[in-house]
Amino acid sequence: MATIIPDTSSLLNLSDVFIGTNHITDLLPRLFTVHVSTEIPLEVRRRKNLCQGYDTQIAAFVRRFSQRFNRQTEYEGHLFHSFSSSGNQAKSRGERYNCCLALYKTRRRHIGHAILLSDDFNAHRGFISWFEQRFQMTTVWTSLDLLVYIHTVVFPKYPFAQTDSDLRKVNARMGGVQAEATQRLQKYRRYISDSNTLLRVLPQPKIRSLL
Repeated sequence: MATIIPDTSSLLNLSDVFIGTNHITDLLPRLFTVHVSTEIPLEVRRRKNLCQGYDTQIAAFVRRFSQRFNRQTEYEGHLFHSFSSSGNQAKSRGERYNCCLALYKTRRRHIGHAILLSDDFNAHRGFISWFEQRFQMTTVWTSLDLLVYIHTVVFPKYPFAQTDSDLRKVNARMGGVQAEATQRLQKYRRYISDSNTLLRVLPQPKIRSLL
């Protein structure tokens, strides 16, 4: 089972997504081994007004999977200083702690490759990109990538129309320049259209449903 480490931005953007009758936080542990850094529950608490009314579910999820590791602050300090010795220590803290958690867990051989789930594009271009290039142990997904993956894995229980609707609302929350947001949505809608066409003609695997 793959490992996923979500950040606050993605959890807020996905907070009202249901796959069938299952809230996104109920499904994620069935699809992935979930790890959450200790910074994320603090950020969720500060931004609970952005949870679309599902702050209780999001808060419970991050508390359940949050974990502190040995010499965590030392990891974060050394990594951030190497990235930018004069940088803003308060910026992208969740992403930085998530990368530190991935590095620690991989070095301890608790996990293999990890998926960093983040919708913070500034962090993508900054610390996360710097980290990925140097350690080669993570892949960055946005919430849109996750929805495409879920559409494939639980097909046909997460139908095209519902996936398309969720892509639209999550993409709108991700923000950015209007032209970029429109292009981004078109790209992911094309992905699910293509995969939906293929999945409809492929034989269904005989496995127990996740939903």
